[in-house]
Amino acid sequence: MYNVLIVEDEVPVRNTIVESVDWEEIGLTIAYAAGDGQEALDYLEDHQVDLILTDIYMPFIDGMELIRRVRLTNNYCKVVFLTGYNEFDYAKEAIELEASKYLLKPITKDELTKVLIEMKEELDSALNLKKNLTRLESEYEKQRLFMQNKLLHDIIYGFIPSDRIKQACENLTCDFGAPYYSIGIVEVLDKEEVGKKVWNDDYTLLHYAMLNICEEILESEKKAKVLLGDNGKIIIVFTAREANGFSDQAYNHLTEILHSISRIYEMPMTAGLSNAYETLGDLRIAYNEAIAAIDYAVLEGNNRVIVKSDIEPNSFVNHDRLNDTIEQIITNVKINNLDRVQEYMKLFFEQIKFDKYGLNEIKTLLLTLMTKTFDVYNQITLDESLKQTLDFKLVEKIYLLESLTSIETAMFETFWELSLKLKKSREDDKNHLVLEAIQYVEKDYANPAIDLNLMSQMLHVSTSYFSRIFKAAKEETFIEYLTAFRINKAKELLKATDKKVYEIATDIGYEDAHYFSYNFRKHVGTTPLKYRKA
Repeated sequence: MYNVLIVEDEVPVRNTIVESVDWEEIGLTIAYAAGDGQEALDYLEDHQVDLILTDIYMPFIDGMELIRRVRLTNNYCKVVFLTGYNEFDYAKEAIELEASKYLLKPITKDELTKVLIEMKEELDSALNLKKNLTRLESEYEKQRLFMQNKLLHDIIYGFIPSDRIKQACENLTCDFGAPYYSIGIVEVLDKEEVGKKVWNDDYTLLHYAMLNICEEILESEKKAKVLLGDNGKIIIVFTAREANGFSDQAYNHLTEILHSISRIYEMPMTAGLSNAYETLGDLRIAYNEAIAAIDYAVLEGNNRVIVKSDIEPNSFVNHDRLNDTIEQIITNVKINNLDRVQEYMKLFFEQIKFDKYGLNEIKTLLLTLMTKTFDVYNQITLDESLKQTLDFKLVEKIYLLESLTSIETAMFETFWELSLKLKKSREDDKNHLVLEAIQYVEKDYANPAIDLNLMSQMLHVSTSYFSRIFKAAKEETFIEYLTAFRINKAKELLKATDKKVYEIATDIGYEDAHYFSYNFRKHVGTTPLKYRKA
């Protein structure tokens, strides 16, 4: 069943539309019947529909304006305009808003049923198109190379946690040629000067020219992947089945690439080559090594391949791995995923034990972990009274524990408490935002510009987030609350003053006295004047 929204200000017409059609037989269901454009927008704030039948000429927010706003977030739903006016401008604008039909009143039952059947068939076609697995499979195959390269890019930059890499590769049926990996990075030196002199500041063209040369040279090397890196870098992922001769082969390929680019374009080049590793999860470490190697170009000179192991024999792999684990702990504290916190805490201490760190190194790592976690907590917490200072007595107490197991338990308990406080802080932050909105309405309800967008901007949050937390806290939408507040103020003014209805409308934030009267009657059940006399 597809959901239909009916928007019609004339009650008899609206009732006729609702009652004259066998909706279920067509395959449609009436989700809601609104009396005006504003009421329809309020409904759409929390609901999705597939088809909108709307009158064009309505007070306050007409059908055209309604669909203009709908199209800001929804291009999927079908639209049928209903109107008693056969004007070209209406028809022209309806086409611009991607309306499916434009019908003149009065509309017969048969005519409306025919149009609704057509809309149902169009919705079916659109849905079937999305479900067309053959087409999707074909498109997927075309994009597979791109997706594989994107996966490698994400692994290299650390966007995918180590424990999810295997599954991500299986999802894309990737085989990157394990078990040995190394990364080479090719970069132009003095990019700004070269860009102006050779490429007329077209750095994108320069980047792709380098990419093409790398791909041509490595075309026969089926186990090498060439990627566009950031800031004009070319990243090459070398893979091999055997360790013997692997680094030499990668070095030779990079040397050929440097010579080719510098010969063709006469540009000063450099390249960095990492050590060899045995898992995809280590590509991030390999990338950082290749970057570190390039930094030595100032000492080694232009057009040379600089190998990490030649310039820095002692690797910092273990520290890099521990730093990655620390970042995972902090991330999961932030999102209150305590199971993952405990999982990565275990991994953290297993790495310490496996690599046989000294006592002073362990103390430094523990202090780093605790300091970073408390810093992140305080950055997220808005309420100054809830911010936490790292108690160095706690640090000293942990240092005095006699086993790594005891330290692990104490650390996890500390992070557990911090995570719970963070959860409470987030709830308090949401309540604070709702309270700020209510206080603003109470203070400035006469401002006709107040709406969901303005309030979200003032609170520096998205409209969807503010709408969600306000409704969760007050069990009504912000617009419903604002309208009810203004109507209650109007009732007070009607009883306590002799002001004209239009003056009261202005006093409570309505620019249009007719719209105020309409809303007053809708919520109170009578007109403002009758309410005053009652």
